[in-house]
Order: sequence, then C-alpha cells, then structure tokens
Amino acid sequence: MIMLDQLETANQQADSDTLWKGTFREFLQKYEAEKENNANIGVLAHQRLYNMILAGGVEKKEHFGKERTFYRFFEETLFGIEESLDEIMTYVHSAAQKTETSRRMLLMYGPPSSGKSDIVQHLKRGLENYTQTPAGAIYALSGSKMHENPFMLIPEKLRKDFEQQYGLRIEGQLSPSTAYELKEGYKGKFMDYPVEQIHLNEAVRKGIGTWLPQDPKTVSTDTTRVFIEGQGIVRLSSIYSSVPNCASLCSFPLEFSASAAKEDEKIKGIYNHGNLPMFRANMGGIWIDCTRRHRLMTLDKDGELEWKQLQEIDEDTPVVIKTGMRKFGKDKSLSDFQGGNIKLTPQIAEVVGGLVSEGACTSSNFFYCNTNQFMIDRFMGLVKDSLSIEPTVQKEQTSESFGSDEDAFRGVRLSAETSRWFEYNFNVGCGACDKKIPDNILGASELTQIAFLEGLCLGDGSIRFKKKKVARFSYSTCSETLAMDVQAMLLNLGVFTRISRCVDKNYPANTQYQVVSEGSEVYKVAQMLPVFSKHRKFEKIEQDHRPRYEYFGSLSGLIKEIRAHTKGTRDLIDRRYCISTENSRTPTRTTLEKWREELSENVEWTDLDKKKLILDKIDVILSNRCVKMISTEYVGVVHGVDLSCDSDTFSYVANGLISHNS
Repeated sequence: MIMLDQLETANQQADSDTLWKGTFREFLQKYEAEKENNANIGVLAHQRLYNMILAGGVEKKEHFGKERTFYRFFEETLFGIEESLDEIMTYVHSAAQKTETSRRMLLMYGPPSSGKSDIVQHLKRGLENYTQTPAGAIYALSGSKMHENPFMLIPEKLRKDFEQQYGLRIEGQLSPSTAYELKEGYKGKFMDYPVEQIHLNEAVRKGIGTWLPQDPKTVSTDTTRVFIEGQGIVRLSSIYSSVPNCASLCSFPLEFSASAAKEDEKIKGIYNHGNLPMFRANMGGIWIDCTRRHRLMTLDKDGELEWKQLQEIDEDTPVVIKTGMRKFGKDKSLSDFQGGNIKLTPQIAEVVGGLVSEGACTSSNFFYCNTNQFMIDRFMGLVKDSLSIEPTVQKEQTSESFGSDEDAFRGVRLSAETSRWFEYNFNVGCGACDKKIPDNILGASELTQIAFLEGLCLGDGSIRFKKKKVARFSYSTCSETLAMDVQAMLLNLGVFTRISRCVDKNYPANTQYQVVSEGSEVYKVAQMLPVFSKHRKFEKIEQDHRPRYEYFGSLSGLIKEIRAHTKGTRDLIDRRYCISTENSRTPTRTTLEKWREELSENVEWTDLDKKKLILDKIDVILSNRCVKMISTEYVGVVHGVDLSCDSDTFSYVANGLISHNS
C-alpha cells in the first residue's frame, strides 16, 4: 500500500507541476527577484555543472596521508577512482571560471570497466534531477531547438551595462532561426519574446545529448545470429536488449566465447552504433544484413584468406563461410505445469517443432493439424509422454475434393491451460509469417535441437532425389526469420545449406522461403533425422554426390605458383583453369582434393619450402566453405551493433559468415 500511495502522489503532482512560462520582460522581473537565491539563472554549462556538484556537499578529509576534497555527489556512488574524479573536478572548476579551459572538450580515456560510463551516466542523472529543483531551475527561449539562453535577446550594445549592474556576462549570439523569428514574428520587440522553464532530459534529448560512435562497419541487430560457447545460437538482439538502458549506452562490457575464423575468440563487449543504412548481402544463399563497409572474409586468386568490405566484393570473389561450429547450451527449466517441475527435453522440443511447422498456439488455443495419421499419432504420443496429458483429436473434411477419410485434416487440440503454458514458455504464435525458433531451443543441447528439427521437418520438410539421382533436402516456410533460424541451426550442426526466396507475381505478399541442401550434405540430414528420412522413404544410393553451391574462384595465382615450382603438372591441372576466357574452369572441392593428394605424393617439386607453403594453402581452403556473391539489396536504416573481440584476428561468425570486428 505504501508504494500505491507514492504512485498516487506522483500522479497528482504530474498535473500540478506546471513549468513557468512568460515573456522576456516577466523573466527579467523574475530574475531580479530571485537572483540571490538562484545562482544558476543565466550561467553557462560548466558553471551549472559545478554548482550541481557543490550542491551535494563538500568536505575535506585525510586520504592516504594527504588532505583531499571529497564531493558527496560522487563519493556515495563511485568508489576507487578518486584520482580520476580529482582530475575531472579540476577541469570543471577551471572551466566554470570561464578560463581558456572552458573552450576545451573533456575526453575520458581508459580501459574497459574503469568507470568512464558510470561517471558520465551519474553526471547526466544528476543534472536531470538538479534542474527539477528551485535552485537548479533552467530557462530557455520558447520554441528554440537549442534551448537558447534568454539573456542572448539583450542587444549587443546594452550587454556591457547589463554586466556592470547585475554581474552577469552574456556570451554568444542568437541562432539564425531564433533571430528570424524575433524579427519577423515579434518585429524585433525582444521584451515580448516568450521564455519557458525546462527540465533537462536525456531521453528526449533536451539539454543532454547522446553521441554514439557511428562505425560504418557493422551488422544488423535484429537479423544476426552468433554462435556462443555454452549458450548455443544467440540473436544479437537478445544480447543487446539484456543490458539495462542499452539504447543510451555507446558500449557495454560482456564476456563470452564465440565461434570465429579459427578457434573460438573471447568477446569482451558490444558497441552500439545506432541506426545505419543496411544492405542484405546474399552470399550463396546465406544472408547477412550489414553496412557496405562491413568486412567479410574472402578468398583471393592466390589462395590467401583476405578481408574485404562488402562494397569491394564482386561475383567473382569467393566468400568464406563456416559450418560445424557445434555450439550448444543446456536444456533450461520451464515454468511449472500442473503443479510439477518441467525441464526442456528432446520430446518437448519435437512437440514444439511440430507446433512451429504445422500448428498454432495462443494463450487460449492450441492446435496441430495434418492429414497423415502417423504424424498425428506420433505428435499425440510425444505430448502424452512428456506432459502426462491426453490430447483430443478433431477430424475435419475441408472440401469435397478430398473424397475419403484418409485425406481429412486431423487436428490435435489441448486445453487452454496447456496452451497458455506453451505460449508462455515458447511464444510460438499463430501467424505463419511471424514464426521463429524459440530462444530456449536455439540455446538448448544438441539432442534437443536435433529433436526440434525432427518435429519441424516432419511437418514442412522434404528429402528426396531429383533428376540424375541428386539428393535434395528442403524446408519451406513463409517466415523469413524461421528460415534463417533453421539455416543457422543446420550450419551449427555441420550441414551446408542455402536460402532461396520465391515471390508470387500475382500475390507479392505470398513469399515462400526454402532452406535447401543438395548432394552429400543431404546424407548428413538423413542420418541426423532418421524418423523424418524414413517417413519420406529416403534411402542412400551407392553413388558419390559432390557438395553443391561451393565456389572457390579461379585460383589462377595459386595454379601459376604450383606450375612454377613443379614438374609435369600440365596433365594434372588442365590449362583451362589458368586462362581468362569464357570457357575457363573454376576448381571444385573434388578437384582440389585430387590436386592435394597428387601434389603431396606423386609430383616432383623444385622447391620443397614452396611445397609445404602451397599444400598448407590448399588445406586451409579445404577446411573452409566458399560461396559466390549473388546479390546485395538495400533494406533500410536499421539498428546495428558490433562485437568487441579480444584477439589477433578480430573475427566472429555471424549467420555462418566470418565477419571482422572493425
């Protein structure tokens, strides 16, 4: 009840707290009456800041054998940085005296966690509170975006007399917009110009601004996923929003290990870059939203890994991606269900996968539907075994075209209580275009993530052979976020996939996204999801299937280097790999593996040092996946962040692409 009383009092004060307004004539009368009690009227920023700190109280005490001035404004909140505070107060005190120091900018430089942001935030909050008191009241010209000092209305020729009488020195000139308003709107009658009291407020950028470092080399917060040790797949938006007051901070420290170009790299913080123009880069069906100057790892013609800005990457430049990060978290506890403790299990994850693919869930309605009896029976069994409840089945003949009972939709319904439990823990939603993989699934254990994929693919997945007996896996959805989540999960598990988008020309809103894999990668899916592959009657055939979608470029520089230091490689490396014509070839993974084997055992080298160097290059190339730049598309001005890496390579894996922390 005490809190309710306080809230009610604050609510009543909101109506009664009316800020002062009047003309400049009335403001001068107010100044004449209050100048003895309010020393802040008309002073400049440094003096106001200094007065605010002094208002908290000052005392001199012994500190490590020396007398030191303690400012209670700082001492009750900040500890262990006395020397830094003394340096700051030396600057503020000197600037408040209108010395040359007042024309200088105060920069705080130091290592992370040394108190820089805390000091700045404390000063901002102090000014916000101080200007709401009678002693700290601030007045500004009404309508001025710069909140200009009212005393600047006084003509230049009268300012010296005003200073002699009141002891207040007036500096600066009216802004062009205010000067125009005074001339045109008030015919130069400055005594009639309106003045208002203001409260400083960083949130609305009134008197306190926030400067964010606009690093143009950054990625989108909303569509980027990183792979973190012990946490699994994590959206950058989740990391960013987990920090209190994240929008007002330029950077904030965090510690975790994330997948990078080679080994995992330690991440020590996040930079908040605000809203920037972003472009969607389609790298072989792997998407990343970033600025044009964001750097990605590429492969040059000499077989060397090279950082390139997005704007420098063309269709002939192979872009390096990484698969098999294998970053998993732990299965988390869920909210209590029917009085019992429930933990996320593979069975529950498969139920959620089926629900994301073939169902809908709100706070009052849970529905899973399919025409296949096996799917219905399996879903009901998983629900019964994992939650110890009995679902109900609803059968519906949607049209006469079905014609038989076998073609009727079968729906599994659960109680409103169970629906609320699923909606609270997984937030699956009911809109097909808004679905995504729940965060606690992305951060779950390996078995739980695979079980989720099993349920998901049983709904809208396909695994089969195309023409010429090429194995093909695909998952279809109309949710872009879900497609990118599924791709991130498969890349993490070591399955190389791409996303394709299909737009209906007659109905542009009907956009379908497919997560596709072909060739040898499909057998990884079949082995990982046995129930799904068996249900789709997929069987491995005795035939080698090369990986699809890879692109290593011409590697012409590497090929020339091989020929320059070997004998008899004309038959091994066809001349068409090295010439720039329309018929020139680009090496495939199979070709590179063949070259690696022959060059290490059956080829005569003229320089053994070069042999080791070139073989190491080929090993590095084969240890990565390379894809071709397909397109870039402007997506708008969106929020971006960047990770601060504590390593030599300054890299991290974003959506499978190796990105550079600039």
